[in-house]
Order: sequence, then structure tokens, then C-alpha cells
Amino acid sequence: MLAKKVKRSTRSLSKQKKNTLFIIGCVLSGFMVLLILISFFWTPYSTTTMDAACKFAPPSLSHIMGCDSYGRDIFSRILEGAGTSFLIAVCVVLIGTLVGILTGALTGYFGGWTDEVLMRICDSITAFPAILLALVIVALVGGSKVTITWILGVLFIPSFARIVRGEYAKAKELNYVKSARLMGASSFRIMFSHILPNAIPVLLPAITIGFNNAVLAEASMSYLGIGVQPPDASLGRMLAEAQIYLKNAPWYVLFVGITIVLLILGFSMLGEGLQQKKR
Repeated sequence: MLAKKVKRSTRSLSKQKKNTLFIIGCVLSGFMVLLILISFFWTPYSTTTMDAACKFAPPSLSHIMGCDSYGRDIFSRILEGAGTSFLIAVCVVLIGTLVGILTGALTGYFGGWTDEVLMRICDSITAFPAILLALVIVALVGGSKVTITWILGVLFIPSFARIVRGEYAKAKELNYVKSARLMGASSFRIMFSHILPNAIPVLLPAITIGFNNAVLAEASMSYLGIGVQPPDASLGRMLAEAQIYLKNAPWYVLFVGITIVLLILGFSMLGEGLQQKKR
């Protein structure tokens, strides 16, 4: 009896932890997304207007996060930078997910030479260090939001393709798939009407993790100067600017760093909650 009670108590605590992680993740990510959506239509100040009189102005009622080395409002630029990072991350995940699903479905369902060719291409993409590949492509075609989005999108394809491939390889031997084949359903219908809906619960945590990785990758590239270019705001580029003026304006790096942490932490906890719910 005591062992059963302890087991029930453990399960209850585990379930409570799962729900807590999921709820906190939803609240944090929802709050950040709300701020980003607002920034698309309104910011307190222009993000490009310079004011020499406000250079390195500390946080105040008029500038709640202070001003940077050009007298630009930091809060407005953080909103725009977060929006830029968010949009790029969403597009990167969309490219990686859609192409990854197609690649994983074809390789997992058909196998054979289709699997060999497509997965060797994925292995080749994974073999290149992401930053090095980005440096080469940016050097050839120049840096821009579109370029960075496509580079990262292609680099994210293999991770999603492997997840989907594993799910399709298992599902194609299950009874409901065999029954669909006997009923004359086409391969396309079986792949995307029967198997894909069952693979989505596995993909959701991967998508949230992929979003986090995309935000970090874009921020890293912008920090190194090969991502979003001035005068557009980006969290990574702002962090690089802020560290130069750490003594003059420590609040600059503090607020940018907190924004990056909150954006990533919210989706990390959301993804962890989804993974634990799936178990």
C-alpha cells in the first residue's frame, strides 16, 4: 500500500511539473510574441533617429531602457531587433520543417536509393560548420535578412528530416498503413493523410527547439557582423555594440541580454513541457 501511495505521489508531482513547465513556457513566449507583434505597428521612438543630447542617457521615464551611443532609444530598438530575430527564426523553422517533412517522408517511407541519396545530401549539409558555411555564402552574395534566412533554413533541414524519417520508417510497418495500402490508397495519401498527423506530436517539441536554435544562430551571425546589417536592428548586432560601451552604458548590454534570454527561455520551457507531455 505504501509503495503504491509513493508511486502515485511521484506521478502526481511529475504531472504537476510538466504542467508548470508548459504553463510558464506559454506565458513567457506569449508575452514576448505579444511585444513583438506590437512592435510591428508601434514603437515609442523611431529606431533610426539619432539625438546627440540623449547619447548614453540612462533609463528614465522618457527612455525606460536608456539610449545608445547614437542617442537612439534602446527599448524601441530592442522591440525592432526582437521582431527581426523572431521573423527570421519563424521563416527558418518553416523552411526546415516543410522541406524536412518532405525529405523525411520520402526517405522513411520508400527507403532504398531514395533514402541513400537524400540522406547523404543531408549528411553533407550537416558536415559543414554552420558559421563557416554562412561566412562563405555571405562573402559570395552579400549579407541580408533574406540571405541569412535561406542559409539557416537549409542548415535546419537535416535535423527535421531525420526525425520525420524515423517516424515514417516505424509507421510504414504498422497495421493501419498496411490496411490503407490494401484499400488502394496511394503512397502520397498514405504519407500525408495517414502517417503525417501521427508524426506531428513528435515534431512539435522539435519545432520549439528549432526556433530557439534559429534565434541563437541569427543572433550569433549578427553578433559577428555577417547577419542583419545596419541600420536594421538585430539583437545580436545590438549585443556586439553594447559590449563596446559596457562601462559607459551597462544597461544597454543588460536589457539586450535579458531580451534574448526571455525569448529563448519561454520557447525552451514550452518545448520541454511538450516533450514531457508526450511521454
